[in-house]
Amino acid sequence: DSKDVGTDKDVTVTGLELAGDDADFYMLTEVVVQADITAKQLTIGGSFTVHDKVYDGTTEAEIDDNSLTLTGIVNDEDVDIDNIVAEFADAAVGGNIEVSIVSADLVGDDRANYRLSYDGSPTTTANIFAVTYTVTFSVEGSNGTLAAQVDGTAINTGDEIEEGLDVEFTATPGEGYKVKEWKLNGVVVTGHTGLTYTIEDLDDDIAVTVEFEEEVGIPEISKIEVSVYPNPSRDKFTVRSNELIESIRLVNMTGQVVIDITVEDIQTEIDVNNLHPGLFFMQIHTAKGIVTERVQVAR
Repeated sequence: DSKDVGTDKDVTVTGLELAGDDADFYMLTEVVVQADITAKQLTIGGSFTVHDKVYDGTTEAEIDDNSLTLTGIVNDEDVDIDNIVAEFADAAVGGNIEVSIVSADLVGDDRANYRLSYDGSPTTTANIFAVTYTVTFSVEGSNGTLAAQVDGTAINTGDEIEEGLDVEFTATPGEGYKVKEWKLNGVVVTGHTGLTYTIEDLDDDIAVTVEFEEEVGIPEISKIEVSVYPNPSRDKFTVRSNELIESIRLVNMTGQVVIDITVEDIQTEIDVNNLHPGLFFMQIHTAKGIVTERVQVAR
């Protein structure tokens, strides 16, 4: 009775004629039967893209652009695709993660005559980035440098650092100076005046500063005798002290720690063959204090 989808639809047989010598003795009556018209399956063709996103614990994807089409429409019937939903295959951080269409609606006057299949639908890929926070650091005033690193790799102030990582800051006072105080987001870190300061499990933007002050009234350090030779050096420095040397750090002029070794002796050698020429601060840690020497690597 119509072309649309339905059950127990009346089907009328037309165009039948009687034939044969005795046809005039008979007549045909209209034949009506019932049958179903089921929805025709449509598939999705074309392509689409989605936005990269920062990790949020879900597989939700936001479609950026699409040229998706329906395949299998009869004649010029009014049916289209809308409200398309796509999802990442995995919610974890990663690159080139597959994104698939998981749902969509058919719209248009003739939509009831069709059903949508997702078999063979196009896919795309996108990235889920880790949550990051901005890390800034600086020296208040002067008289030293401040450097930072994550997992042994130096970072610059203003870098975006992945959530959950540890950030280690290293202060290098100029000769005759020491750390006065550290500040985190403008608040003094109470009771901490060491040369290093670590933020564990980064979970927010941070701003770290360090301030130096002149060393006065420390007779123990004045008794420490340290010699570093040759200076400048092309390949190695010999370091000797009248006190047990616990460790030595070599810091470049940007505050990056380039050598950090344990010594536990009164004399040692520092191999600098792998360093670029330039000026460095050598921090010599003893049981009675820290002595900082300015050294030069030459080629």
